Amino acid sequence: MTRTLPPPVFKYDVADYPDLCRRITRWDDHQKLPVIETKEIIVGQDVYPRLPELLSAYGKPSGKMLVLMDSTVMYRQGRDLKRDIINLLSNAGYDVQELVLEGDSFGVVHTDFEQVELVMKALSEDTAMLIIGTGVVTDIGKHACFMYAQQPQCTPVLLFSCMTACSVPAYTSHTANVATHGVKRSYHTRTPDCILVDLQTLIDAPDELTIGGAGDTFPVFCAFADWYLAEVFGYSQIVDGAWRIYDDIRELFIPYIGEIAKRSSVGMEVLAKCIQNVGLAMTYADDTVSASGFDHVISHMLDMAADKDGRQVGIHGQQVGLGVLLTLLNIEKLAEKLDQIYEGAMALDIDNCFPDEESAKAAVSSAFNELGQAQADECWGDYKQKWSRWSANQAKLIDFIKDWPQHKANIQIFTPYTAKQCVQALQVIGHPLALGELSFPIGESRGRWALLNANKMRKRFTSGDLAYFLGWLDDDWVEDIFARLQKIVQDVRNE
Repeated sequence: MTRTLPPPVFKYDVADYPDLCRRITRWDDHQKLPVIETKEIIVGQDVYPRLPELLSAYGKPSGKMLVLMDSTVMYRQGRDLKRDIINLLSNAGYDVQELVLEGDSFGVVHTDFEQVELVMKALSEDTAMLIIGTGVVTDIGKHACFMYAQQPQCTPVLLFSCMTACSVPAYTSHTANVATHGVKRSYHTRTPDCILVDLQTLIDAPDELTIGGAGDTFPVFCAFADWYLAEVFGYSQIVDGAWRIYDDIRELFIPYIGEIAKRSSVGMEVLAKCIQNVGLAMTYADDTVSASGFDHVISHMLDMAADKDGRQVGIHGQQVGLGVLLTLLNIEKLAEKLDQIYEGAMALDIDNCFPDEESAKAAVSSAFNELGQAQADECWGDYKQKWSRWSANQAKLIDFIKDWPQHKANIQIFTPYTAKQCVQALQVIGHPLALGELSFPIGESRGRWALLNANKMRKRFTSGDLAYFLGWLDDDWVEDIFARLQKIVQDVRNE
């Protein structure tokens, strides 16, 4: 008998945002959560015709409308999506001003402060902004609006966003990833007042973006383990609300992965709402840490090396999906080693776990000098803060090993799916399972470099840092992780 999935029921449904906000008032920590600008998330099969009506409801029945986008042509049921939206606004009486962001030699737009400042200059007190695009354009637009409002005598502008693909969780995130000296950094920003999620547009979006969005949702199954380790060693503190908002993702995302693979309306609804909840988790944490651990730094490393390699920057979510698999295997190896230490089967020289500043700086320089001095200096400036705090952590490390069984149990809670289960789910949607299978393939040697050195990129503490400081993250460690992944992928494909 064929099994039929029941309609998905969302505990925290972004499509009923007022109800979601009421539900979180029951959380013990709800008063600590930041207030965000988003008031409504419209989800439906045919949402865009409602734009003039919605703008009027937000006090903008006419006037200047800055439409921010890149040059990518997007199609909805065979029609030019951007042109249809612009014509809709023009016919409704809006004075539409188009701002098309220019890309690099590959046509790819990058989130940097030059782009942000370009958009800021186009804003004025009587202008509302509509973003039509995915994560990069969204981050540029919302951060430009945020910085504009920080200027003297400037008030916040009305900001609407059209989600054009289930590719990233940027829409509901209070952070923006903006490159500084070629290195991605997270900055506090704002969210749109209203987000439009048109399911037909998501169905018609390019497959590689949808697959990337699914990949960018998988960190839910490992990022909290990294965050937990950061809390244990005094770098951060877990926000309970950021964990609770993931309830729907843990319960619905993988069970509905087949619907996502088919690009059905139900599948796109599940993926879109899950991605929005990932963004909310980052907002509640006031940081990307709830959805960005070792997996993301690996992806950022691959991006940093793109120019050096002469290749196009890849699709973020696809790289992150692979990063999740590598992170889960890194955590698996850590647990195996820590079991042996706790049981007395192997020894750990605590003193060797704390390198001096000169050694730490030399390691960062060795990792990044091939990319340029600016990148090496930027990474050392951030990494130095992590190294400095770690230098005072000898007592914490001793206690961590002594209490390892309890820590291991907590980490298992934060990693509800194994690497193999994630490979099985990723395979269903056609997600790349090797670096050479990415939409923009990457050589294995570069991937090994990224895994080996990702911990040296920024101040955030992850499982990669723990493996490194314990003296285990070396070429052999990396080789074993890639070998394990290759074996899992082979086994899953042979099932």
